[in-house]
Amino acid sequence: MASLRNSIHRQQLFHWIGKSIEAEGSPGSSRLTDPQREQYVSWLVNSIKDGLWMTSPSERISTPKGSFTQELPAVCFTEWSLDRSLPHTRRYGRLGFGFPKRVILLKGGQPVSYFKSTGAKQRYAGAMVELMQFFRSQDGNDPIIRKRLQDLKYILSFSRAIREHVDLAPAPGARKARVAKAGPTELKRRKATTPRKPKAIDPFARKFGFPLDLAEEREWRIVFHPDLLTRRIIVPGPGPPRYFVPYKPGTELFTIALPDNRTVHRVLQDDHLCHELFRENRPHVTIVSLEDVGTF
Repeated sequence: MASLRNSIHRQQLFHWIGKSIEAEGSPGSSRLTDPQREQYVSWLVNSIKDGLWMTSPSERISTPKGSFTQELPAVCFTEWSLDRSLPHTRRYGRLGFGFPKRVILLKGGQPVSYFKSTGAKQRYAGAMVELMQFFRSQDGNDPIIRKRLQDLKYILSFSRAIREHVDLAPAPGARKARVAKAGPTELKRRKATTPRKPKAIDPFARKFGFPLDLAEEREWRIVFHPDLLTRRIIVPGPGPPRYFVPYKPGTELFTIALPDNRTVHRVLQDDHLCHELFRENRPHVTIVSLEDVGTF
């Protein structure tokens, strides 16, 4: 049991970037062009110099009782190990930065709480909305009320909605298209067809429901807080982004995952990057190609 606990403790958290770089290539293509690789290398250089971008998720939490938007800048990480991260990289990009959990905790990060966001009985989401509405209805000039509202926004920034994801649902308009394609004779034949008997239900079968979209990411976040700014754990940005989270390669950044072997070769030929990633008297940064993940 102790060895399992230690193994989980040692698993790194990864922050992935490069979504806009991927969007510049051929839709659905897994192969990169050399200009895209150069962009990835440029982003790596800038990240080592400035830190991780903090951006506002602008995620609207909606319930039957109302809604509000998460506005505080944040940087996100996933607990997924590299061998399970390939589907994740298709959504967020193929440049990954791996940090130990200890470092993220010291920088103010922690796991997010996932909550039900569809259907009935949205108690968690409803409670969030009601708390927000309560504080916004108070005297906005009261410094204590303003401080408590900011505290609430900070806490709720560590929340994320999940929803049941139905992969087999027909595309919008698909049924209308099938009906339009069928002629009058075919439609009459369908109506005259004897209805199928309902499928027998096994009373002993377990029902797990549909996949819970986004919950599989096992997300952590560092969220903006004035105390983090005062302690220089985060620093102001130029515009976008509003803030950076700086880090030290080797002692805080443990791993860099690169899109493919060609990009690894390009990085290892860069004297500046090699100096930053393999400094004397400091642990090296492990360089991994996504093409090699799962082969050892």
